[in-house]
Amino acid sequence: MIDSVAPITSEAAQKFISDIEVANYASNIVTVTDNRGIIVYVNELFCELSEYSRDELIWKSHNIVGHPDMKREVFQDLWSTISSNKVWKWVIKNLKKSGWYYWIQATIIPVLDLEGYIIQYISIQTDVTKLQESLKIIGEYETALSESNLVAKLDINGCITHANEMFCKTFWYKESELLGMNFLRDTVDEFTSKADQSYHGNPNLPITSIQTIDDLWQVLQGKNIWKGTTKNFTKQRLFIWLSIVISPLYDSNNNIREYIIIATDISDISIGREHLKKSFDKLKLLDIKKNDFLNIASHELRTPMTAIQGYIAMILEGDAGEINPEVHLYLTQVYASSKRLIDLINDMLDISKLESGKEVFEIIEADIVRLISDVMFELRPIAEQKQQKFDSFIDLPSLMFKTDINKFKQVLINLVGNAIKFTPEGGGVHLYLQVVNDSLIISIKDTGVGIPKDYLAKIFEKFVQVSSPLTRNSVGTWLGLSIAKEIVEQLWGYLQVESTEGEGSVFRIVFRI
Repeated sequence: MIDSVAPITSEAAQKFISDIEVANYASNIVTVTDNRGIIVYVNELFCELSEYSRDELIWKSHNIVGHPDMKREVFQDLWSTISSNKVWKWVIKNLKKSGWYYWIQATIIPVLDLEGYIIQYISIQTDVTKLQESLKIIGEYETALSESNLVAKLDINGCITHANEMFCKTFWYKESELLGMNFLRDTVDEFTSKADQSYHGNPNLPITSIQTIDDLWQVLQGKNIWKGTTKNFTKQRLFIWLSIVISPLYDSNNNIREYIIIATDISDISIGREHLKKSFDKLKLLDIKKNDFLNIASHELRTPMTAIQGYIAMILEGDAGEINPEVHLYLTQVYASSKRLIDLINDMLDISKLESGKEVFEIIEADIVRLISDVMFELRPIAEQKQQKFDSFIDLPSLMFKTDINKFKQVLINLVGNAIKFTPEGGGVHLYLQVVNDSLIISIKDTGVGIPKDYLAKIFEKFVQVSSPLTRNSVGTWLGLSIAKEIVEQLWGYLQVESTEGEGSVFRIVFRI
């Protein structure tokens, strides 16, 4: 039964409230006011929600729980409706005793006496605070989404039913002009699905038509989300590129009722990508022509230069008769210069073959310890001439490893030779061989001039020369490190460098075993 504090004069009203009590007391919030809005009854759920006791509420105006955010026009409409003996429904924001707010879905019903006059109002309420908070968050997301993206809705036939301001501005249409337009058939020129592996793996590929509109519709009608890049045209027939997501929206029966499009204008990126690709293709073609030229030029130069060097050697050895000391000096310098030129030609041929993939590798099983010993033996006299400490630290008697013997030795000679060349007299060059877990590591450490930080990132580039007093007068092709790096990588390894200027460098060759 109803636990009333104030008397209710109408028997019909009492019976009606009793019926309401039975049906709604356990699940709904109920209040009763007189015809002036003064509270005469509240159930326990209203007390719990408002945080007021019954004694604090009875005979008080219902405004006691009113929130200042609610507009006056809402309550003007409320009184206009219920005073006309009509039911009023609305979502209302109320205020708890503690100052926190809550939302209710309220239905207010007038109660009449036997003569038809309004004597009370019954308010049946449902707490919808969580729902309103969720709607608020959704609204904030929608606002943020709409402010930063192109948003449109399509009916089940693909015709536009709504377009936000950014969508309209991008396509140069008014929303009224877009309504009813078929988005895919009337605005899309071509598109690329991100499901396509070639595009997904390489975002620099140009946009090409790889899927028909019918195929796309099959994806959407299968209740799947479609993601991709579309090339569209505007009202002025100008092309734009969009990164786009099309998602189905469902009704209460899980049937598709419409589609939503969320898109980002990537025209600047796509146009820039096309320009970059064209520039890349041109540079690639020029690089191929350059390598072809270097390859041909090197071949054409090497044969006559080798012959010149051979004849000069014969003259210096006296095969053409005795020559005076001055001529001998001049020819010695010519011989040295021709040797440097042949070394440069050979290096240019090596790097050209390596970069073009034309270099042939002969992979056989070899003893790495033996190969290192051979290189150390070959270069030791040069180190001894500079009175350098020259040693290797190898704890293994042998280590078999599949590699190209000549290429492997070429890399070692280059790195160890550089260490000797750029280490002053009395310095040290040390070689270490280690097997760490599943890696073979060869380290060449020196106490030379070191490499400035600015050069570390580009030390393996072609023709890069470190600027220092010791290197400034050094003779070389400046291709050795580039060649060494290419060889190591084509032997399925990698080359590392650590260096401190003025203290020395460590070059590491790393292979998986």
